[in-house]
Amino acid sequence: MSKNSLDEQPRPSGGKQEVIPLARKFFEFFSRRQEMVGIRKYGQPLMTWDGRDTWRDVWEEYADLGHYLAKCKQQYDDIVKENNSLKKDNERLTHENDSIKGNIRKLTTEHKTYKERLGIVLGFLKELCDEADRVDHLDESMGPSASISIEQQDAWYKFTNVAKSVAIRASEWLHLADEQK
Repeated sequence: MSKNSLDEQPRPSGGKQEVIPLARKFFEFFSRRQEMVGIRKYGQPLMTWDGRDTWRDVWEEYADLGHYLAKCKQQYDDIVKENNSLKKDNERLTHENDSIKGNIRKLTTEHKTYKERLGIVLGFLKELCDEADRVDHLDESMGPSASISIEQQDAWYKFTNVAKSVAIRASEWLHLADEQK
């Protein structure tokens, strides 16, 4: 026997829907419909000894059936092929999704690290600004200092203003980082 013989097929197991009642329902529907088409076309129902070559009718219908079966088989193969393609796309997208999730976790961890570092820098800048304010108040209360030149005082003033500006900007970044969570 050939490999495609029915004897070599595995025994059916399980399944989803019984076929015979469905086939019977379709057959009855289409049988009645074709009877009406035949009556409209030929003026009578299908009859024996009606003057037609019944074997020729059978072979013509059989050939049409073969064509329709080939068409069904091709469409079925196309559906299977598309289904397999969709499965591959799904696997690829699942892998990409897992990769994106990993990247998000990595970026979240990096974000926390940068936020912590920014907090440390911000703390340092605040201490620096507090110290600059303290020195400014001391200078104001003590009057002009003979030990610090005007250029040094200007440089210190510019430096403290820049430090304050950076501290304010860092504080804004930290606030934005908290809002973006």
